[in-house]
Amino acid sequence: MSKIPNTLFLTTIMASLSGCNLAERLSQVGDPPDMSQIQNPTLVFDYKPVTMPMPAPEAPSQNNSSLWQTGSRAFFKDQRASRVGDILTVKALIEHKSKLDAKVETQREVKQTVGSLNNVFGYEDKIKKVFPAQVDKTSLIDYNFKPEMKTKGTTQYDSVLNFKMAASIIEVLPNGNLVIQGRQEVRDRGELAVIDLKGIVRREDISSSNTIDYTKIAEARISRTTTGQVSDANSTPWGMEVLNKVSPF
Repeated sequence: MSKIPNTLFLTTIMASLSGCNLAERLSQVGDPPDMSQIQNPTLVFDYKPVTMPMPAPEAPSQNNSSLWQTGSRAFFKDQRASRVGDILTVKALIEHKSKLDAKVETQREVKQTVGSLNNVFGYEDKIKKVFPAQVDKTSLIDYNFKPEMKTKGTTQYDSVLNFKMAASIIEVLPNGNLVIQGRQEVRDRGELAVIDLKGIVRREDISSSNTIDYTKIAEARISRTTTGQVSDANSTPWGMEVLNKVSPF
């Protein structure tokens, strides 16, 4: 097989491994990243309703004539988000710092010598005839094993994520907890920053200003990604990613 068919074969494999991602990246050459369309989050292909352990249902209040509702912060109307489609503001300040220092030193020395070959079940004379004359028959085995391994690694990671964004209620659980989801896209100078947020909140934790802190979001899923020319320049080439995935070494 010539060099040209080999090149075409490797190119075909690498292109097939990259899939639609390569075609999408090539289609955006010279253009800023496309922003996604606003859509119902419950209609996306990977959406699954949230199920959580629920307490036993409680009997409804018998005081039907009262205007006051449990959890209300205003006498006549509670302004906090409570129904599917309502919007609330999420405040997040996430500071993550981690540092890992590792140092491993392993040393092992083994030395074994077998000498004085005088008696080997009566076959010592025959064994001596097998080896050449220049070999010392009294010291046939001299084994020296000395492996050595030294490892030193340092990893430091600092990250700060500070933002405010609106999220909408997409589901109300049987116990009254609210499933929220929000997405924010900002495109600036050819870079597209996307923040996705999902989680479960208690209605009681929503403040009177209709805001909630991220520390009160259960099962929180917060993701921030960037795409664009700067991100492409700082990212690993897709060919190297494929090799890192399939290479056993």
